[in-house]
Formats: sequence, C-alpha cells, structure tokens
Amino acid sequence: MPGWLLSTRCPQAKRQQFTSAGLPKMLKLLLFTLLPVVVVLAQQRHKHTDQNYNELIPIADIPKSCDNPPEHGYGIIEGENGGLEKCSRYLAEAGDSNKEDDDYEAFKCKNLRVNAEIVDGKCKCKPNWKGPLCNDFKGCPDGHTIRDQVCAPNSCKNDGVLSVGSSRIECRCNGHWDGDWCERLACWRNAPKEFEHRWRNVVDHCECADGFAGDTCGTITKCKNGELKDNRCVCVEGWKGDVCNRKCKPGQTCAAPGLIHGFLAVLAPVCGVLLFKFH
Repeated sequence: MPGWLLSTRCPQAKRQQFTSAGLPKMLKLLLFTLLPVVVVLAQQRHKHTDQNYNELIPIADIPKSCDNPPEHGYGIIEGENGGLEKCSRYLAEAGDSNKEDDDYEAFKCKNLRVNAEIVDGKCKCKPNWKGPLCNDFKGCPDGHTIRDQVCAPNSCKNDGVLSVGSSRIECRCNGHWDGDWCERLACWRNAPKEFEHRWRNVVDHCECADGFAGDTCGTITKCKNGELKDNRCVCVEGWKGDVCNRKCKPGQTCAAPGLIHGFLAVLAPVCGVLLFKFH
C-alpha cells in the first residue's frame, strides 16, 4: 500500500477507534453532568398522598371483595347494602347494635362515603345517591356523578383519579393541581420546594414568576438586589436568594450568593470527571 494512502487512512482509523471506545465514557460524563440539573429543575410534586402523608389508593385498584384484602386493607362489597369497606372492621361487625359497630358505621359515613348519612344505626346513601361511595347520582348514567350541575364519570377534575385516603374520599392529582377534587391550581407543584417560588398561578394556567423564564422557570432573567452573571445572581451586601430578594437577618452573615446553584454547578462536572476517569 502506498505511503501516502497510509498517511491518509490511519488517522481516520484512529478516529474511528476513539469514537467507538470513547463514546460510552463520554455519554457517562454527559449524563452525570446534566442529571442533577434535570432533577432539580424538572421535578414535579404530584398530589398522591393525603393530608396525613398516607398514599391515596385509587378506587379502581380496590378488589371487589374482602376475602383476601391487599396491604391497604380496603375492599368493595357488592349488593344493596355493600360499598367500600375497611375489611378488618367490616369482617369484625357482629350485626347487632353495639359500640364497635356503631363507631364503624359513623367512620364509614365520614371517611368512606361522599354523600351518606346514618339511618337506623347504618351508614346509607342520601336520597338521589347510590354506588359503593354514595357518589353516583341517580339522575345520571350508571357510574356517573353530578359535577358542576353536569353528569361526569367521577368527582375529580383535571384528570384526577378518585381515591381513598386515611380520612376521606378525594382525588390523586397530577401536575400542578391540588385540592380534594383537583380543582385548585397549584403551580408550586411544578418544582421542588426550594424552587417553588419560581412559579405563579395565573387564572387557569402556570407562568414563571417575575425574574424567571424557560420551560421549567430555571432561567434567571434579572436580579432584584444584585448583578446577573451566567444565570446566577451575585447579591449585594445584605441580600441573599437566587434573585437576591431576601434580606439577611441582622447580625448574621449571609450565605454565599447563589450558593446552592453554584455548588451544583461545580459538583456535577467534578463527579462526572471522576466517574469518567475511574470507569
């Protein structure tokens, strides 16, 4: 093979070897560099727990029996007097009037039904209501309730999922919705707690708060008491916060401006380089 051909082909072979061998390491470096930023700026806090921080159990996931109840302990008993039950208490009912049974019937009306009342010592649906949760309206098609004076598949708004919590029937909400029925806009759920102030509610949708921009409101556009440098505010003396909007307490030294952001910006590449080097 002519020498000129070797000189032109060998560098290409070396480049191919570097590309195929070095690509996994380069991808790993890129991944560990960007991952912390993605996690911090794009994390949403869905409402999947109740006010007592217990998991909300979707009604659709509850078995139609108490014969072999799952870990959450709920079952739906079919029949005229059936409905959603806490299986351990339902199976312990004696059938006659006693304090334990009366307490459970009261608990059931309050916690496991939407439109119910005690009648002759038993929890029963109020007039015009039916179904295992007393939430199906008799004037609507089977399995439908009435919501905002219109028949609807369930009481949840904004794609919420009808569920049961530790104290009542409510909805699991995704994205930026909150409230018992996912009826309340809660844009702060679009970010981790330390960044929730970057969002604001605007009637029926979310927008970035003043001083922030971007799909995740992760871009700082201005500083209130400081200078913007590389998407980070350098606060003047006596101010702190990611846009220098929080006054330092008298007699206390402020944390370094943008400390968290700067720490992440430095730590992430370092971790990536170390992994690249030793793996």
